[in-house]
Amino acid sequence: MEDKKSEEEEEKEVVEVKVEEKEVVEVKVEEKEVVEVKVEEKEVVEVKEEEKEVVEVRTQPQVRCPVMLLPLLLRQAAACRAAPRRLLHRQAQRDLLRRRLPPRLHAQSRNRKSKSEQQQDEWSTRNKTVLTYIAAAGVGMIGLSYAAVPLYRLYCQASGLGGTAVAGHDVDQVETMTPVKERIIKITFNADRHASMQWNFKPQQTEIFVVPGETALAFYRAKNPTDKPIIGISTYNVVPFEAGQYFNKIQCFCFEEQRLNPHEEVDMPVFFYIDPEFDEDPRMARVDTITLSYTFFEAKEGQNLPLPGYSYN
Repeated sequence: MEDKKSEEEEEKEVVEVKVEEKEVVEVKVEEKEVVEVKVEEKEVVEVKEEEKEVVEVRTQPQVRCPVMLLPLLLRQAAACRAAPRRLLHRQAQRDLLRRRLPPRLHAQSRNRKSKSEQQQDEWSTRNKTVLTYIAAAGVGMIGLSYAAVPLYRLYCQASGLGGTAVAGHDVDQVETMTPVKERIIKITFNADRHASMQWNFKPQQTEIFVVPGETALAFYRAKNPTDKPIIGISTYNVVPFEAGQYFNKIQCFCFEEQRLNPHEEVDMPVFFYIDPEFDEDPRMARVDTITLSYTFFEAKEGQNLPLPGYSYN
């Protein structure tokens, strides 16, 4: 029994020793961690001191006279020895860049500036040229828009397009053409006025019968019932439109300003003929009636007449 008790006491002592050793190890680990923290704090302090010394070196003026400013040079050398090599190398590189690179950089900036100015001049010249062309094109289009109406009327009168009667035929052609007696065509007359026109306007005859190659004369009557003079101008067309190229006017009052004094009344003649080729055109085979229509407008500054052969309000 005594042996067992002694063995138990020995085992208990061994366990206590191991526990004490474990506690000692933990204390050593804690002490080691504290030492490491202190070392890190010391390194941080050293780094801050090195940065402070580098800042002092940078802020010191550059010395160009080694004789008169020897103390400053010595102070700089001492600071440089104390600073780390890496920071000194960087400082030296920066000093070299400050001394050598600025002239080149200035030259490059001047070259770039000159190139940019040249580009700006070129672009401004191009823009001016483009604007000139655009302005010229705009003026040309405005001129064409003003000239389009009279040019189109001349073309319609020459070709009979759009139901416009053809004008300006040679007198010799009228004298030498042969009437087509077997083809009788009824010509009806129509008269209209624009809403702003105060004249009384109507044809003196409603219809006449002609044959191709024979001249005919018709009259319209216009009256100004107002107490003021009015200037009117007329436009016309022929229906069907395809017959316009064969309807030839020798004398007409269209597109000419007509002035009527208060209560004045006038007769306006229309001298025309149907071209004999009308009978030879297959499109005109079933056309037996042609309508000549005139419309009077009050002549006002800036007012444009509708084109012949097109509808109007």
